[in-house]
Amino acid sequence: IEYYQEYKNKSFHSLPLLSGEDLQKGPVYKSHKFISKDLSSGGYFYASGGTTGQPKYCFYSYAEFSKVASLLAYSYEKNGVKPGDYVANLFMAGNMWSSFNVVQIALEHCRAVQLPIGGNCRAIDFRNYISKFNVKNIFGLPSLLVSLAEATPGLKIERIFYAGERFSEAGKQIILK
Repeated sequence: IEYYQEYKNKSFHSLPLLSGEDLQKGPVYKSHKFISKDLSSGGYFYASGGTTGQPKYCFYSYAEFSKVASLLAYSYEKNGVKPGDYVANLFMAGNMWSSFNVVQIALEHCRAVQLPIGGNCRAIDFRNYISKFNVKNIFGLPSLLVSLAEATPGLKIERIFYAGERFSEAGKQIILK
């Protein structure tokens, strides 16, 4: 990493920790001094949701992102996703968020049959997709899953996988109805 070049003769334990202030001086969209990879091999820039008011950006090489997806696939398989299962990806695509992409790639590793619905789906379309395709597993943000459950009473799903925010007890009760 370019940032540490002045410390190249120092031991690892004597290196200074990066601070938020350091990263603000050289954000990845202006400088690559905090990136350890050669960007000529390609990859992805992603952004956090920005819950602190300003999103944070990071870079994943294709190999790194594939490894993350592989590890995620392993967790899905251990939690019941089987080859041939019909699954719905309800994460939000775009806006530089990684969730939709990484879930899609992880589900490829699981050999699941995917419905890439996305998080901006209307409730009536959601009900139709889930019913017609006999979807066993859905993936998404808790707030979206709760709103869809409220709008589609009686719809049954075997497994729900969520990430990105806390799943409240009240939300869980709505899902379990």
